[in-house]
Amino acid sequence: MERKPVFFYGSLRDETLLSLVLGRDPADVDLEPAALPGWALRAVAGEGFPCIVPDPAAEAPGALLRGADARERARLLFFEDEDEFEMRPLPVRAGGGTLEALVCLPTAATRPAGPWRFEDWPEPRRVHARECAREIMALYERGVDWSDPTLWPGIKARAAAR
Repeated sequence: MERKPVFFYGSLRDETLLSLVLGRDPADVDLEPAALPGWALRAVAGEGFPCIVPDPAAEAPGALLRGADARERARLLFFEDEDEFEMRPLPVRAGGGTLEALVCLPTAATRPAGPWRFEDWPEPRRVHARECAREIMALYERGVDWSDPTLWPGIKARAAAR
């Protein structure tokens, strides 16, 4: 099974959240610092998570996961919602060099807003994102498509209630 590195710039830099999405034990998630030249982090309008936008003067900070297999990449793309994000290979700086890694890029449907920083993402929002991920990935396991925009408000509300 082919394994590829994946670059994370947003909420999936949280190793607990990432382990839920990948279906891995948290101890098996080893992220390394990385950066994506030519891109800037922005909040997604009306949401607590980010997207990236092209900006030749910027560099999006993030983390690299080496060796994601096809099953894990499918889980990531399901979680990110294929209607809002697509995975594309881009040059990423990590480990003192540059390598090609898969990056989730927003589609035209995603509306960027102001700046977003992982370091400023508060723990209550992280806990909420993890609860959302538990439900989303349970849908994945059952083969249920969650990309219908009418489902997202309910997922968020149930996660907040838990």
